[in-house]
Amino acid sequence: MKRITLLSLSLLFTTAIIAQENYNRWSVEAGANMTRAFKGYSNSSYNNAMAESIGGEFTARYMINNKFGFQVGGFFGELNTTSRSLPFKTEYYGGQIEAVANLGNLLGFREWTQRLNVLAHAGGGISILNPVSDPNEMPMPFYGNGSADHTPTLVAGLTPQLRLSDRVSLFGDVSFHANWKQDYAWDTNSKIGGRFIESGLATVSAGIQVYLGKNKKHADWVDTNVYQEDLVALDSRIMVVESQIKDLQDELIETQTTIAESQTTNFVDKNNNGIDDAIENYVDTRMADNATAAATAKSLLNNGYVNVYFKFNSAEPETYSLESINYLVKYMQNNPSSTAELIGYSDEIGNAAYNKALSEKRAKKVYDVIVATGISADRLSYEGGGVDDSVDKASPNARQLVRRVTFKLK
Repeated sequence: MKRITLLSLSLLFTTAIIAQENYNRWSVEAGANMTRAFKGYSNSSYNNAMAESIGGEFTARYMINNKFGFQVGGFFGELNTTSRSLPFKTEYYGGQIEAVANLGNLLGFREWTQRLNVLAHAGGGISILNPVSDPNEMPMPFYGNGSADHTPTLVAGLTPQLRLSDRVSLFGDVSFHANWKQDYAWDTNSKIGGRFIESGLATVSAGIQVYLGKNKKHADWVDTNVYQEDLVALDSRIMVVESQIKDLQDELIETQTTIAESQTTNFVDKNNNGIDDAIENYVDTRMADNATAAATAKSLLNNGYVNVYFKFNSAEPETYSLESINYLVKYMQNNPSSTAELIGYSDEIGNAAYNKALSEKRAKKVYDVIVATGISADRLSYEGGGVDDSVDKASPNARQLVRRVTFKLK
């Protein structure tokens, strides 16, 4: 038993490591942006200005796990005039480092989509305001005589994502910059005092993200709850195996004891069949136990204690549920006259008609597996039971219990 326990711990530890490492962490992204300043102009004659030109940005991101990470990036843009403002042009560029939160995994997006996600980011950096003078178009900047203004910047924003493949996603982003002690007004024609948070702007950007690494999925899209469920299932299976081994050990000891006792007594064969009556009685008892075991197995199958479970929006059985199929197969092999009905179910998420079809696909999948083991198809039938709404729709773990196929033996 100690050996089995050590094996259990080893398997759980190994699976935990795989769960931690089985996704990519690095990504890079590039995109175009537009900028709109909303605070920090010299006066109202300038504050109708907005970005008419398109800037750019580049970011490298590392996810510590599938929920949190950090990113480093740089950006470039311009503030230009419109017909409603006095003329000026200011380049705006810089870099920042930010913490990143994967809202999709924090809020459970994976329960209903593998295509959409949202990241939140916040941090700080250095921004540079560089006035651009053109005597033919605008007056020379009044303040600073054209020199650049460097200012610490606080940044926060949201980044919606659309996954195109395991390697590529499209992204959009809305970020807000609050400049700390900015000296120049955005139009660079006056000093705004350099006080705390005297100016701010928003950038809207869009572009492409590329995921780096050898694994199939990136941390943005992986759901470690699946691994946790596998760990729980593995632990349960190990407990069952340990119990079976203990039963076999007890049975072996009982058999050895019976044989030893028969060898120390006189040979008795009252029915003249050539077998010691003590051993014959023991075998008959074991056969009776097997009949009881068969009845118990049938009760477990019919009463829903043995089911095949499925992942969300999938007709492929969970790996650990293959043992449940094997349980039914063994019963039908040992009871050739038995027949079975397979009934599939789905949870409440999604369209009812779609879930009805999905529940039938699940039952058909289990049917196909059982037929492939050699059980005759005419001993089996299957149907889709549709949605099982008997559990709390808001609970992911409860919904896992109803994404299943049940058995009815006849």
